[in-house]
Parts: sequence; structure tokens; C-alpha cells
Amino acid sequence: MKEQTKLIVEYQEIDKNLKAIEDGINGSEEAKKVYVARKFLSTVKDNLLELEKKAQKATESYELAVNEFEKCYNAVKEYETSVENCEDEAELDYLKKKFNDAVSKISNAGQKIDAISKEMTELYKEYSKLA
Repeated sequence: MKEQTKLIVEYQEIDKNLKAIEDGINGSEEAKKVYVARKFLSTVKDNLLELEKKAQKATESYELAVNEFEKCYNAVKEYETSVENCEDEAELDYLKKKFNDAVSKISNAGQKIDAISKEMTELYKEYSKLA
């Protein structure tokens, strides 16, 4: 029994020394730098995932706006051709209205494309800071 008590006391002494070493390491500048680096990397990962989601959404919005622009542009071209061949005044008024609507939609799509392009540029700048 005395031998076991002696071993327990030795173990506790070794454990106490180990704890002191661990405390010394954990309190060191290097350990603090590692903690800060791990926290930074975790934050960067989260930020990159968020930027990726935003970039995906912006890309989808951009493609929709470009498709709308192209659709309206093609409609304008058709209306121009129709106007050249049209002789009925009521039909001309109708084509004029459709033409103006399509031009307005082109303008709106162009503004959307510009806004999305600016958003994509900002996302790229944010990404560049993280990378």
C-alpha cells in the first residue's frame, strides 16, 4: 500500500509538472498566434462560402438580365422590320407601343446588368482581400 501511495504521489508530481508546461505553452506568443491564425482561417472559410453564394446568385441574375436584354433587342428588330412593311395606321400605333415597351425593357435590363456587374466587381474585391 505504501508503494502505491508513493506511485500516486509521483504521478501527481509528474502531472503537476506537465500542467505547468502546458500552461507555459498555452500562454506563449506562439500559442496566441496559432489561436489567432485558426480563428482567422475559420472566418475566412465562412466568408468565402458566403461570397460564393452571393457570386452564384449574381451570376444567375446576370444571365437572366442578359437573356431579357437579348429577347427585347430581338423584338425591337422585329418591330422595326414590321414597321417598314406596315401600311395600316392602327397597326403602326400598336407596333409603336410594342416598340416603346421593348425599348423600355432593354433600358431596364441594361441597368440591371450594370448593377450586377458592379456587385460582381465588389464581390471580386472582397474575394481578393481574403485570398
